[in-house]
Amino acid sequence: AYHQKDGFPFAGKIASGAGITDTASFTHEEFIDKDVVKDMNRTFAADEKHVNDGYPVISYEFDGEGTAEKPFLIKGKEDLVMLSRLSLDSNRYAFYTDKNYRLTQDIVFDSSETWTPISGWRRDSFKGVFDGDGHVISNLLVNLDPSGSITESKAAFIANASGATIKNLGIKNANIRGRYAAAIVADAADVKIINCWNDHSNIYGGSRGGGIVGSAESSILLDRCFNTGTIDGEYDIGGLIGELSLKERSYVLNSYHRGKLAKKSSSGKYAFYGFVRLSPLLVQQNLYTTDSLASNVCAECTNDNIYHLKRNEKDSTGLSEKEMKSRDFAERLGEAFAYDSLGVNDGFPILSGKEVPLPVLPEDTATAVKPEVQKSGKLNFTVAVLNRNIVLQGELLGKKVAVFDVRGAKVWSGMAQANALSI
Repeated sequence: AYHQKDGFPFAGKIASGAGITDTASFTHEEFIDKDVVKDMNRTFAADEKHVNDGYPVISYEFDGEGTAEKPFLIKGKEDLVMLSRLSLDSNRYAFYTDKNYRLTQDIVFDSSETWTPISGWRRDSFKGVFDGDGHVISNLLVNLDPSGSITESKAAFIANASGATIKNLGIKNANIRGRYAAAIVADAADVKIINCWNDHSNIYGGSRGGGIVGSAESSILLDRCFNTGTIDGEYDIGGLIGELSLKERSYVLNSYHRGKLAKKSSSGKYAFYGFVRLSPLLVQQNLYTTDSLASNVCAECTNDNIYHLKRNEKDSTGLSEKEMKSRDFAERLGEAFAYDSLGVNDGFPILSGKEVPLPVLPEDTATAVKPEVQKSGKLNFTVAVLNRNIVLQGELLGKKVAVFDVRGAKVWSGMAQANALSI
């Protein structure tokens, strides 16, 4: 702590027991001296523009101010590596992990360079906004132990993200291994990922592996994303997300998986997600996959406009390659997609770059009621508890379902998309 020893009633005094190191006290003239400021701490800089009456101002490691209007600019590999280091700096991570960033150019790593994921190896997550501005980061190399501890083996561009937004960013030709592994975020909670892509990267997740996200908790919005990489792992692997464990309404929209799921997994392996916990909370719309070995089943999700490449002649629900490469199919997927007239996606639909509003769901009309014991009549469904989930089976398709606690307060509601429902 630095303080001025003249000119103020409490000059030269720091509260005892405050846990502050009294580094130095300066006169007014010393405080505004540039040479003195240089010796203070890299956190401070001389007040060149005289915005602080000549006293030292905060020194940022990047151009910009970290705000939405003036984000910190990541101008090259050195800046990106600095952001990774700052996110792990015990003295400065809290300042830098909730700011706004914008990438100003493509970045290419050498094949021998190892990337340390942002907000990795500690519990504190990235909570800010990272805007790739349409740029691509190539050749990321993350090699963590797929069977290591969860806290230390999250492999991706960003290890931990909570309440963050990552958008307009591509990861290309990366090699990423960890217990939770993905191209963009290894472990995401209440995160928005918009217009991001994995371009031919190899992902291996010991427990969770996804093209874009390894594990998504609480809620997620994933919109206009795609994967053309190879996803492998021992348990839950998916073309877009390895595992979703939801508590709130979530959306996966306007995206596609054209990569490959390498089946070593002993658990879930689906085109878009490896496993979905509380799937009735998930809305998926305007998705397609060409991975013929992966299922796109999510019976309890709110599904709309979901397509897959026909696996064989017996597959009556899939589309042929010719159908998927048609202009009609691109239009069927909606405004977020465009016909691949230049063949950049092997003829399959590409993203148009247009923003599309979130789908409007039927209004929930269920209200809190006083619980009653049914005295007559026969239930047309059964209720059981399995693995901490409420499981309903029976005549449920298309029915509105609500769950109330013993006080009559509604704690969950949704529409049954099948005759089985897990809550």
